Amino acid sequence: MIAVGCTVLGVFYALFCLLLAFINAGAGHGWISAIWISIPGTPLIVAGFHAAGRWREPGKDKLARFALGLLVLLDIALIAATRNEGVRYFEHTGGGGLLWLALWLVAHVPPATALYWRSELPFQGEP
Repeated sequence: MIAVGCTVLGVFYALFCLLLAFINAGAGHGWISAIWISIPGTPLIVAGFHAAGRWREPGKDKLARFALGLLVLLDIALIAATRNEGVRYFEHTGGGGLLWLALWLVAHVPPATALYWRSELPFQGEP
């Protein structure tokens, strides 16, 4: 039951991040880099929340590693895209850009937490 709740929370969280990225784009006159990161990041956020809800199950650490690894790669892509687009567009978003960035970085916590909790379990061998 916790896994379903975490997955549903992840869906709403990811969709809110995507909506906020579209708002920050400002009809093409704002910070567009966040959209290009949010689109592939949406299923990764959901996967990270799902992995956090099922951290005790064997094999779910692989999902958490996958989601967290790709989220970090998207972080690198976000930095490159923002520098290429121009940091001034991020600055024009005001608090909306900072809010999206904070939510984006917090989305890394569930898969990282799932990996941490998984590391605390006694070794049971590979399933």
